[in-house]
Amino acid sequence: MESGEAGAKRRRRAASARLRDETRDLHDRIERNPVAARMLADDVTLDDHRRMHVRLHGYHRPALDRVAGTLGRAMPDVTAAMADRVRWLEEDLRRLGTDPATVPAAPLPAAMDAAAAMGIVYVLEGSVLGGRIIARHLADRLGLGPGTGAAFYADPPAGTHPRWSDVCAWIDDWAAAQGKAAEDAMVAAARESFVDLDRWFSEGGDASH
Repeated sequence: MESGEAGAKRRRRAASARLRDETRDLHDRIERNPVAARMLADDVTLDDHRRMHVRLHGYHRPALDRVAGTLGRAMPDVTAAMADRVRWLEEDLRRLGTDPATVPAAPLPAAMDAAAAMGIVYVLEGSVLGGRIIARHLADRLGLGPGTGAAFYADPPAGTHPRWSDVCAWIDDWAAAQGKAAEDAMVAAARESFVDLDRWFSEGGDASH
């Protein structure tokens, strides 16, 4: 018979792993999105990079507002890290000749519950891992780095993998505390966020130079 403490530990380990397994198909699909795929093309251009940054900012900016409004007090480290990434996007856009204020925002819900916010956190924080590959590619192909328009893809101060371990721990602890129904809602929200982000990459409006 599994003890209560052992069962809680097992559930904590399972939540982030379940998210990974049950969103893998949508993660793979978004990597094939034409706008996203251009970032790793051999002939990637500065305009490809700018277009992707416009899409990223258009989603991250309202996502930060929603997550901060829902989880800000309970998980200040999460919202602080997301705010840093929005700030880096805005710095990059200015270096690329685009005013962040002109970037269209994705039509996210005006408010969301904690499960929906945690689903978005999983999707957006998980993208940091792939950002390291894009960072190397942009440096090789376009000579871009943190000070020249690609700060968003740079490693966070604590390092990418330690940061992701922290995010998974937050997710697992939250799911263990909230129970299976909340975990189910979080997984559904993460899947919906992947779908919305994929659509936004393809359909999101551009911004003036």
